[in-house]
Amino acid sequence: MGFFNKIKQGLKKTRESISGSIGSMLNSFTKIDEELFEELEELLVMGDVGMPTAEKICAELRTRVKEEGVTDPQLIMGMIQDIVAEMISGDEELHIQTKPSIILVIGVNGVGKTTLIHLICGLLFPWKGECKIDNCNSVQRSPELLCHYFFLPEEMQMPTESIYQFAARHSVFYPRFSRKDFEQNLEELHIDGKQKLSAVSYGQQKKAMLAYALALHTPLTLLDEPTNGLDITSRQALKRIISRTVDDESTLFISTHQAHDFENLLDHLIILSEGEILLNRSLDEISERLLFVRTAYLPEDSLYSEQDLHGYFSILPNEEGEENTPDIELLYKAALQVPEKIKMIWNE
Repeated sequence: MGFFNKIKQGLKKTRESISGSIGSMLNSFTKIDEELFEELEELLVMGDVGMPTAEKICAELRTRVKEEGVTDPQLIMGMIQDIVAEMISGDEELHIQTKPSIILVIGVNGVGKTTLIHLICGLLFPWKGECKIDNCNSVQRSPELLCHYFFLPEEMQMPTESIYQFAARHSVFYPRFSRKDFEQNLEELHIDGKQKLSAVSYGQQKKAMLAYALALHTPLTLLDEPTNGLDITSRQALKRIISRTVDDESTLFISTHQAHDFENLLDHLIILSEGEILLNRSLDEISERLLFVRTAYLPEDSLYSEQDLHGYFSILPNEEGEENTPDIELLYKAALQVPEKIKMIWNE
């Protein structure tokens, strides 16, 4: 079995696992009671749905069961699917039509960052709607489309071969692969390309695969938590590699909860919350509408502020169109704590 077939099978098992676990749990009940809801909530949380979302699903399910007079546990699965479909459909689409760029997706664990990437790649299937890359439905996973993007997950099962051997076998599917960039990436990350991947640490494995992924030069590269397992010097090296290898014909899509790792590189920012897109804007749009300032006193028109030993670090409406550099971490906190104020800026 090929290396990436193993990844695909693993993702399929994960998707089927939570659905199968809920189905098995429902089969063990003969009536709908509080114990059923408690077990359901626990299964949803274990399935990386996130506690707030699990609670929201179960609360809505309780309401519908009561209103519709449902007594058969076997009807619960269909009701859960309807609730989740309604939660994720809404009126807002995650549509990104931008020049080749570096796109950062941030959010706390469990909000759906990894799920979003799997949907984009066609490794998961949406219950409602569709995901398209260059107007092609990624679920079809056509060879013509697959060679245009590469996905590096946060964790993976390593092959029992060196990164050199892996690259020689796998890179033939990617016409823009650069052996020169690959060698340079390995050197900057201090990786011995002849060592077996299965015999080195998680951090070394991650660096080897990042060196390979960024040498493919696919029009779209998707990285899930790429800095996990990397030390400070390796993170700095990764940023240098990204600056050097991402060109005018490629887009880098990064999912992370470490906003500061890429704040000086990104062109577009997406902030996710539970079942909601809090922000989907380019850095140019953000700097045009928001002003990030440090002051001795709390500004009266502050949208969000944090106090430290030096005064206040605040986000203000950029009414005069002043040039400034957005602070991604501060904006991320603001979007989570005062989302309506941040959204209001673009609704005016």
